[in-house]
Amino acid sequence: MSADLFPTQTRRALLAGVQRGEVFGYPSYSDRHGDEFYQDGDGGGRKVTDRVEEMLREVPPWVEKGRPHGQGPLSVYSVRLTEAGRKVLEANHG
Repeated sequence: MSADLFPTQTRRALLAGVQRGEVFGYPSYSDRHGDEFYQDGDGGGRKVTDRVEEMLREVPPWVEKGRPHGQGPLSVYSVRLTEAGRKVLEANHG
């Protein structure tokens, strides 16, 4: 089922951040909480979990999780654009 996301300015900016390698995920080790996502392009570590999760749920997804680095609570993974995410970013660039 598609979430039918519209490429708003905020979503396009986040996709551009993903393309620049600024968005990372931290796996949850709790049954009550999901993974958390942050954008670190400005050094502030802005939490973007809700926006990334909606892009992961989109059909086809706009982003995907990369391979984890590290172990346990220090584990982190990158977030990458999918082909669909690249097309959204390219079609709405400007």
